[in-house]
Amino acid sequence: MLGIARVSTRCKNPGLPSRCRRWLWFLLWVIPLWAQQPVEKTVYFYSSETNINNFSLLKSEFDTWLQAHGGFRFQPFSEKGQFELQLHANPTGVFLVSSRHFRDLRRDLDLEPVLVGSFRGRSTYKKILITRKEVTEFPPKKRLIIASAGSEEYARTLLKQMAGDRLTPDDFRILTVPKDIDALMSVGFGMADAALATERSLEKLADLNPTLYRGTVKQAESEEVMLPIVAVKAGRVSETRALIQQFEVMSDQAEGRRKLKLLGLDGWTPLTESGRRKLYQKKRGGL
Repeated sequence: MLGIARVSTRCKNPGLPSRCRRWLWFLLWVIPLWAQQPVEKTVYFYSSETNINNFSLLKSEFDTWLQAHGGFRFQPFSEKGQFELQLHANPTGVFLVSSRHFRDLRRDLDLEPVLVGSFRGRSTYKKILITRKEVTEFPPKKRLIIASAGSEEYARTLLKQMAGDRLTPDDFRILTVPKDIDALMSVGFGMADAALATERSLEKLADLNPTLYRGTVKQAESEEVMLPIVAVKAGRVSETRALIQQFEVMSDQAEGRRKLKLLGLDGWTPLTESGRRKLYQKKRGGL
């Protein structure tokens, strides 16, 4: 209220009536509205590994669901730097991040993992590097174009872990595409020489375009990568228990399953002690 008092005093100056009135309206009405949305009632989301085409739709869908289950709001980020700035400024709330990013953040922010995403009963996945069968020499003498969904940084980290002894950064450039299936199709249409995709995307390709699928060859695969993590500030698990329980039962309702699909998941699973040890283990190549 001290700021309001200062503005009010300055507004006694007859030369600034309209500007001051606008500032007073801002302070008296907008700031109290912000106060109704405390940062600890926010679910923050960022993942370079999840293919998101429409962040407005993602926010709208999860805002609707979260408001009905405890009054939380959903704040997705498309940029890693903006996401990390927000977390360091307000390290409270609930965080939905990739397992790799969680390991980078957990010590600085003292985060505790509580749930891991699941798909078809699994909490991990692998990335596969495929090329056309015509690429008989790997790496070929010419520079490769490798199509990949997600961020270029993540693609380069994967490639270093998967084929670091066979590929150098000078051997390829990354073609960023919206989804895994787009990366695979890029190879089929001749826009790329190779593609990074998940195992399940390759299965989808086999159904959609068997000819293209048969025309590819696997060159390398990643280690098992854990699916996204739901985490909270250490010591605040009990405060968010009601919301965490709602995440756990999302897959029980059609609406929840539809929203999970936006994240490429079909459920959330409580993280066991063995799961935590696996999560904390640093992978080869920085994964």
